[in-house]
Amino acid sequence: MTDILTITDRAADRITKIIAEAKEEVIGVKVSGLLKEGVTATDLVLTVTEIMRSYGVVGKFFEFYGSGLNNLSLADRSTISNMSPEYGATCSFFPIDQEVLKYLKFTGRTKEQICLVEKYAKIQGLWRINKRSLKFNSALNFDLSSVQPCLSGPKNPSEKSFLNEVPKKIIKIIESQNQNQRKYQKKIDDSREVSSIPNN
Repeated sequence: MTDILTITDRAADRITKIIAEAKEEVIGVKVSGLLKEGVTATDLVLTVTEIMRSYGVVGKFFEFYGSGLNNLSLADRSTISNMSPEYGATCSFFPIDQEVLKYLKFTGRTKEQICLVEKYAKIQGLWRINKRSLKFNSALNFDLSSVQPCLSGPKNPSEKSFLNEVPKKIIKIIESQNQNQRKYQKKIDDSREVSSIPNN
């Protein structure tokens, strides 16, 4: 029994060391500005996804911070976080603030529960403080006012097309489909001609 416990302790100690050594790179995303009128959560998420993919985010942690978070609802923040698999990040994190506490109150949490969340977040350094100096492996700037209305697709949900570009893209897709259809029809016609030639 003692030998088994010793082996278990050694294994647990080894796993702990491996976890401690596996430090992920943390990227800070400083959010500023305000979304323009008519811009939706979908527009926001598609823009964030495009930025993240172009940056190269696989295996990295993202923490969003800055005054722009005052202009993002909890639903917007959740949508961005849930899209992490689409742009390849390990996770996307938003600090706890009054917006989160508002949600807890809205969903029926007791005053004691809400106070506990706030107190715990502040003790653990998870509470959002705009003036606090934060250290990241690297940082990005994201201005909410730069987000433009767009559509997802045409092939993958993570693809983005600006609304003013959609008509041209639709015409291009239709022309491409028509061209492929003509090529396919030509192959059929050619095969029929070959099959109709009599054998000598």
